[in-house]
Amino acid sequence: MKAEIQKLHGAADLGEEEARKLRAEHLSRDQQARATEQMSGPVAPTARARQLREHFGLTQIELAHALGVSLRTVQNWDRDGVAGSPHQLRDLEELWTILKASIKGKDIPVWLGSESEAFAGACPIELLRQGKARDIVVEFRRLKAGEPV
Repeated sequence: MKAEIQKLHGAADLGEEEARKLRAEHLSRDQQARATEQMSGPVAPTARARQLREHFGLTQIELAHALGVSLRTVQNWDRDGVAGSPHQLRDLEELWTILKASIKGKDIPVWLGSESEAFAGACPIELLRQGKARDIVVEFRRLKAGEPV
C-alpha cells in the first residue's frame, strides 16, 4: 500500500506517518463516495432514470413525456442500460434532492399529489408529468427565499 501511495503522490521517500495519513485520507474519500452513492442511489444515468421514475411514481410514458423523449428511449434506459443525456435528468434530480431535503420521505408522494396555491391550485405531480420539473424547482427556491405565494 505504501508503494502505491508513493506512486500516486510521486514521493520518492514517504515516511510511515505520512503514508498512514495519506492512506486514511484516501480511505476517507472512498467512504464518503460510498456514503454519497448510498444516499443518492446509483450513479449510472440509466439507473438514475429508473430510480427517479420510481421515486416520483411515474410510468415510462409519463417520464418520456416529462423529459421530451420517446417512450422507446425510456424503455431502452430501463431494459438495455442505454444512457440518456445528463441534462435530460438534471431537473428531476434537482427536484428530488430538494424534496428529500424539505419533506419527509413518506410525505413526498402526498405532497406531490396535493393541490397547491403555489402552483395555481395544480398538483405538483401533474406539473411534473407535463415536463415542468424546473417550474417546481424555481417555486421551491422562491419560497425558500421568503417570497410570498
